[in-house]
Amino acid sequence: MVAPISKLAYGTGFTVQEVVGSQNYFGLAMLAIINLLFFRYKVGLKVALSLMGIGITNALTSVFYSQTVHALPAAIAIVFLFQFTWVGIVIEAIALKERPSKGKLLSIPLLLAGTAIAGGIFELGEVNITFWGAFFGFLSAITFSLFIFFSGRVATDVPAINRSLFIILGSAITVSLIFPPRFLVNGAISDGLMLYAIPIALFGIVIAPLFFAKGTPHTGSGLASILGSSELPMAVLMAAIILGEQVSPLRWFGIAVTLLGISLPYLLSYRNRKLQTVQ
Repeated sequence: MVAPISKLAYGTGFTVQEVVGSQNYFGLAMLAIINLLFFRYKVGLKVALSLMGIGITNALTSVFYSQTVHALPAAIAIVFLFQFTWVGIVIEAIALKERPSKGKLLSIPLLLAGTAIAGGIFELGEVNITFWGAFFGFLSAITFSLFIFFSGRVATDVPAINRSLFIILGSAITVSLIFPPRFLVNGAISDGLMLYAIPIALFGIVIAPLFFAKGTPHTGSGLASILGSSELPMAVLMAAIILGEQVSPLRWFGIAVTLLGISLPYLLSYRNRKLQTVQ
């Protein structure tokens, strides 16, 4: 949902700094209200600071990816971001000192091929990939992988809604240091920025980090990275519904390949359990 709504905001004339900054501020406000009204849980200073550290990786992903989109076509930029699928598996393997499962390893080429096709990379013709575009694109993949990894390991005993509040607090502070919140005083909010910032904050800042915080401790960061690949098929689908973009049969094929890559670890795990049951 975030990508097509952000594109509408950019088309109206709002800048990356205004969109990224406002979504963090509004998302932080939503989480703070929810916590105050329904989920009062005492979080120690050390735990709060560690959760805010996760927010730094979330903020840097937004900043690096916005720079990538400026330097490269959107289809190329999203392919760079989606390198997090294998980067996350590598990070988990190094941290746990164990080899990834066969299902995860087999899913990687399917996910990379599927995201490239679904992103429309093969429909662009000749493309000039700049060094800085590729550099920031790969950095966004690394920081997103780190966000997923730490989401599954830091303060997992704290309720997810409380964890999300401090994660987004760290994210909002980091974004403010990079993109000073001029939108608060330059009239952007009264000019309509709020109409885009609120839904972007809801889907991208409240719901997504909250569900990552809730689900990643149960799946592990490697599997969470694979599941995160479902973001691209949904982005393409929402762009078709909200923006009326035409999606070619080739891109629908890419979506199907991506979904196969996501489901492959589960299919192999199910098959192995069936074989063990028979034996």
